[in-house]
Amino acid sequence: MKFLHARLKLKFGEHSEMVDGQLSEVGATRVFLQHQIPTEFRAAIGQVLTVMYNGRSFNGVLIQQTSDHEKYYDVRFLHLLEEEREFLRKDIDTYGVEPGWSRKFPRIELPPLHDEYFMPTLCSLRYDGEEYFLTILNFTLGGIRVETIAGAIPKIKIGQYVRFDLLLSNGELLRDFDAEVRNMANQSRKDDDELHPVQSLGLRITKCSKTVDKKYKTMIRDYCVYLKKIMVDEQYRIEDEQE
Repeated sequence: MKFLHARLKLKFGEHSEMVDGQLSEVGATRVFLQHQIPTEFRAAIGQVLTVMYNGRSFNGVLIQQTSDHEKYYDVRFLHLLEEEREFLRKDIDTYGVEPGWSRKFPRIELPPLHDEYFMPTLCSLRYDGEEYFLTILNFTLGGIRVETIAGAIPKIKIGQYVRFDLLLSNGELLRDFDAEVRNMANQSRKDDDELHPVQSLGLRITKCSKTVDKKYKTMIRDYCVYLKKIMVDEQYRIEDEQE
């Protein structure tokens, strides 16, 4: 199933709100995050509201969802006619992308720094003529997930292409990864008892040089070898204690 990053207007009673959401044939996901939902729309949870997209109106129900890291709100369409579904499908098939959470490789959470392996410590992302420095949350053979202050990268959208470099913990710089923005999420992180809005981006690597590709995959391989060694050592320790 594809999703289309779309600008939508939600109407509930006398109230309306412009939102960004990931549109599909069944509804729109992440139209509000927990800390973003307007007071007027809290009464709409579980109720029928109107979703307006590209000059058309659709009936839907606002529902609350919970993931491992956040609460957010989705809209589920009600009783779409085939003609309405076809209207949505045309734009989604043309401009939509496969969801970034359909992952080919497992994510590796950024581990503590260690002398036995090298890790990416900073991402330098170039987009729309500007350069941004982002925190790395996790990475895979196919891409990385990065985070910055919400709104720090204006205009960026799902499906757009960026270029980035990775600074490794040994000081080496892996340059010029081309990537597609596959998903975006906004949430709040607590720091010094204050909530700070942040935005994370899932970037799928589409192209890099053979040299950079080899170094990136070697870095991941070396870390996995280190993890395997730790697991084997731990198993031996447990067996020795049981004897």
